[in-house]
Amino acid sequence: MKVVDQSVFDGFSLGERDKSWIALGIFDGLHLGHGTVLGECVRCAREREGTACVFTFASHPGGVLGRDPVQKALSTVEERLAGFERLGIDVALVPEFTLEFARKAPEEFVTEILVGRLHAQGVVVGFNYRFGRKKSGDAEMLVALGASHGFHVRVIAPSLFQDQPISSTRIRQTLSEGQIEDAGRMLGYRFTLVGNVVPGAGRGKTIGFPTANLRLLRPSFLPDGVYAARAWIKEAVQEQPSRPGMDAMLYIGNRPTYSADSIEKVVEIHVMGLSENLYGRLLGVQPIQKLRDDRRFDSEEELTRQIVSDIHSAKYLFSTQSNLVHPVTPTGTSVKP
Repeated sequence: MKVVDQSVFDGFSLGERDKSWIALGIFDGLHLGHGTVLGECVRCAREREGTACVFTFASHPGGVLGRDPVQKALSTVEERLAGFERLGIDVALVPEFTLEFARKAPEEFVTEILVGRLHAQGVVVGFNYRFGRKKSGDAEMLVALGASHGFHVRVIAPSLFQDQPISSTRIRQTLSEGQIEDAGRMLGYRFTLVGNVVPGAGRGKTIGFPTANLRLLRPSFLPDGVYAARAWIKEAVQEQPSRPGMDAMLYIGNRPTYSADSIEKVVEIHVMGLSENLYGRLLGVQPIQKLRDDRRFDSEEELTRQIVSDIHSAKYLFSTQSNLVHPVTPTGTSVKP
């Protein structure tokens, strides 16, 4: 797959003989609805011996425009690009979202980019696609502009979960409510945290349960607490797990036992039976099930007893559930509740 990032975007174009079909959207998380849009783009391009493209942005418009200064992404750019490639996309255009893009009217985006530079033969979007200045363009407008400029437009109906459309916003909300399984069903794969191991206070080691502190590459979304989890050492952010992973426990919280007034959120992982030093390594962590809420303990001894109990609970879960790792390739099929 050819990646056209900001460094080469301004000088890039496609010709008419490329017969390009272009999927438009942010595709954050590459959930099942996104898989349907991208799959239709690839199908249309292959039928016409054309080029399947995706046009997205490396940075989220909400962050640039100040609507969401802390970008809450379900996936990194690298993860989205890996997903595009797995789904058969030939060319991924990922410029930065800028104020210049934000000021473009819908008609300008179509005439300058889709027609003028990419010679789109067809465009595929989701039912709720918005584009152009102040999100003034929608799928209906795009269909009309396509008819005027001579390219096809496919508008894809929503993929449903529990009779409601799947969306990145809904998945974030579902994760924030601790509904990990439901989020996975909408994503089409288990939600995975990715982070670099950084030095911590070392308290876990002193009580016999060493933990790795993670600096996450994107938010966890999950409520504070202790989770049974599976962990992998990764060589790259977009690397896919090829084995079941290591049994682990994930902690998200502000360590109330040690600092009752602290507001600093930490993410720690205890990998069962692992003695390897993980500092500087990249880890992928799949939360499986929440074991308990975060809470303050009166002493380290009480905390230690609870951790022993948590480990027994996690091990029992691992021994009774064999299908703990979902496929990581988005499919585009509908989800049944």
